[in-house]
Amino acid sequence: MPRTSPQFHARSRWRLVALCWLTIGSLSLWALRDEIGLWQSHFTWVAVRYAIVFNRLPSLGLALCVGLTVATLISHSHHLCDRHGRSTHRSTHRSTHHR
Repeated sequence: MPRTSPQFHARSRWRLVALCWLTIGSLSLWALRDEIGLWQSHFTWVAVRYAIVFNRLPSLGLALCVGLTVATLISHSHHLCDRHGRSTHRSTHRSTHHR
């Protein structure tokens, strides 16, 4: 089985996030359009709770999109920090052994 690059995984995850927002996210926002209009005129947390409780499927759709986006951001930042840490470790390791 061929090994795939981390960049391929990152691009694939971002494509999945975009697809999720374009399909599930847009349908969920469309279903919540009346509540969003209410939030724009009179925002309260009670109105948000009401929208979540009485519109469970659109709320779950938005939660899925937000969760997938956050998970991808965390995964991507972990990859970037790991890559930066290895390059810093290599340069430190080289400088200490060349003395």
